[in-house]
Amino acid sequence: MRKRKALTLFAVGIGFLLLAAQGWAQFPVWTNYFGGKTMVSEYNGLTAPVGSVVDVYFDVEGDMILVGTDTISTLSFGPGYGFIGVTDDAGITTDDPLVFELNGRPTTILGPDEATFGAMGENKEVNLAAEGIVQAEFTGPTGQIASPNQIITYSVLVKNTGNGIDFFKVVSAMSSNGWLTDFSDNFTYLRAGETGHVDFTLWVPISALSGSDQIEFEIASGIDHSVSYAGSVVTLISPTDIEDEDPTLPSGFILYQNYPNPFNPATTVSFNLPTAASATLEIFNLLGEKVEAIDLGRRAAGTHSINISGASLASGIYLYRLKADGFSAVRKMTLLK
Repeated sequence: MRKRKALTLFAVGIGFLLLAAQGWAQFPVWTNYFGGKTMVSEYNGLTAPVGSVVDVYFDVEGDMILVGTDTISTLSFGPGYGFIGVTDDAGITTDDPLVFELNGRPTTILGPDEATFGAMGENKEVNLAAEGIVQAEFTGPTGQIASPNQIITYSVLVKNTGNGIDFFKVVSAMSSNGWLTDFSDNFTYLRAGETGHVDFTLWVPISALSGSDQIEFEIASGIDHSVSYAGSVVTLISPTDIEDEDPTLPSGFILYQNYPNPFNPATTVSFNLPTAASATLEIFNLLGEKVEAIDLGRRAAGTHSINISGASLASGIYLYRLKADGFSAVRKMTLLK
């Protein structure tokens, strides 16, 4: 009886071993690749910067199959990329060569290990060297109109005109009034020829009832900081959203919408004064620059009109502001040539 039970347990054990063997045979072989533990990767002869992209490919009859990717970061052992797990799912077998790219550029393998597929669970350190052209074209944002307690987003368009992957971010954005600006520490990644945008925001305080603010900003490549764009942009503050604003004060001070609008090249602005007052009409572009100031002199109480010529101005959106006896109102007009 004991002998029969022992044989049964032995058979069950063999069965479990066979099932386990079948199960393990179905698992892919997994090899980990990393760089930077004993050496560092290089780009254009310098330590590859944090944010650089490492891609691993397997060449199947000229068809490059992506089998792993990571980005260089600051690791405990220095700058490098972490473990990139590569399996044999793509048909890779032991000692097959792998192709590494750094920022989308072909690489030289610095070692210390070879760029070949390893055994199951093996860890390989593969450090890389690559070269690429780093350059870009930038297009700065145009000014905007904002109301108190509003968050305005500005975008800088960036085109990667280099020949590899590049990544960009806002380095700085400073408000001339000390207002809150915000930008992400994350990179915007662009392949060669791609165009994207890098954003920053301005929060207009609730106490900002008029005037303007200028932001000085800088955008730079994460690979080469000299590939950068420094600029400024002006936010013009209006007490309310002037698209919906009725610039009428309880006193009877009224600024009417210009007519016609849009216009080319002339338009008429009308306004009402509750009492006699000295008045001035000012015109601003969206950069907050005053392009014209018209002294209307002292006007009697009542409704008045003035013709404005846009012959010397470029097509675009403008603000016009009427000031009289401490009152002011703003409206928007559009010149189309």
